[in-house]
Amino acid sequence: MPVSTPADAEACETNVLHPAAVAMARGAMPPAELIGGASELLKAVADPTRMRILVALQAAGELCVCDLSAVLGMSDSASLDNVLEYFVMAGMSLPHALAMLVPESFNDRNPISPGLKAFYEYHS
Repeated sequence: MPVSTPADAEACETNVLHPAAVAMARGAMPPAELIGGASELLKAVADPTRMRILVALQAAGELCVCDLSAVLGMSDSASLDNVLEYFVMAGMSLPHALAMLVPESFNDRNPISPGLKAFYEYHS
């Protein structure tokens, strides 16, 4: 049975063997924006190293770069690079990701603002 598509879909009529199944699948299809967001998230874990990072963090809960490097068998800089790439591909801005991974230096004589302290506490 021919099924027509919306005029702006730039598709021709097609023959459908199972119209009920097609209707069910169309009805279950999320909005394009949601599909796009999910696609971007899946890109972030598509790399085997990034997937290994996720598994390590899931198992340990939290790992510093040195420990993550030991788990992955990589140098500290390679691990940091992979984690940074993961955060950015997952949709985090580069400045935000860098702030999480490389915190500002602070001490009693050089304190940090309450907002920045809250940022680090939130991400720890």
